Amino acid sequence: MLTVNAQDNDLEIFGSHFKPRDGSHFLSNSGAEIAFDRRPNGMRLTLTTVDTAPRIYETYQPVQLSSEDLAQFVGEYASAELEATYRLSAKDGKLTLMINWQEPHVLKPTVHDEFEGPDGTAIVFRRNADGHITGCDLFAGRVRNIFLTRAAK
Repeated sequence: MLTVNAQDNDLEIFGSHFKPRDGSHFLSNSGAEIAFDRRPNGMRLTLTTVDTAPRIYETYQPVQLSSEDLAQFVGEYASAELEATYRLSAKDGKLTLMINWQEPHVLKPTVHDEFEGPDGTAIVFRRNADGHITGCDLFAGRVRNIFLTRAAK
């Protein structure tokens, strides 16, 4: 997920300021460029930096989940690789994550079966053919596709 802030005539992303080049392109002092493209169902933003491939982001409407929807994610998820157990609970319309001894974090639903966690992490849930959640994948910075298996209920 990417957050774009407008400040005076600039755009700000990841703490970097981008000045307008024209109506749909913005440049930073480091040479990074943002290009906006209007799509039928929203906007597309392409972020191009000097040393990486272009990254594409599209606008979306975050999903709204009921308490019943959130209940299906509740449980324990474990990773031997991380030596961690993730405990998810639902309360007051929010899904909360507890990892081992750390303070709990509220997860924000983004799109179907995906939540944003602390510090830009993403948790994507996997379902079997019957639609039951079997585990989730963790994405956190350079850590990608770490699978956590759901404990049996």
